[in-house]
Amino acid sequence: MLVTARTEDIEVDNIVCVSDIKKGLGPIMGMYTGLSNISNERVVVNPVDTPNVTEKLLLYMVEISNGYDIVMPRRGNNLEPLISVYSKNVIPIIERTLNDGLKPAPHLLVKDGNGLKVRILEDSELKNFGNPEILFQNINAPEDLKKQK
Repeated sequence: MLVTARTEDIEVDNIVCVSDIKKGLGPIMGMYTGLSNISNERVVVNPVDTPNVTEKLLLYMVEISNGYDIVMPRRGNNLEPLISVYSKNVIPIIERTLNDGLKPAPHLLVKDGNGLKVRILEDSELKNFGNPEILFQNINAPEDLKKQK
């Protein structure tokens, strides 16, 4: 499934494309929309602008996700909430935050006190899948691609 703010310009064979349930709320709404539209218990979130994230890393995150609501990498001090595994248990947390009128950032889902079970992958574990600086590098422009080479 591909979740995006607008699906009208996207046609991909054998991929279901879904528009955000509510516009203008950023990545958290994409996650909410995806979780609300799947029959599985969990979803892998991976943005299109991080092409270096490996299948091996994503499969590992899925494998270790049993018993957790969120599996999220942390590169140095930076959480990577858009390259994570989420269970449907995060839906009520997102809804509560949105109903409070807040526009939550996805990394806030791992804060203490929300009742979710979280597994953080640290640099020492991430290094088994490649250099974390390269794995999580955003490629948004031709200049970004040149820097990578």
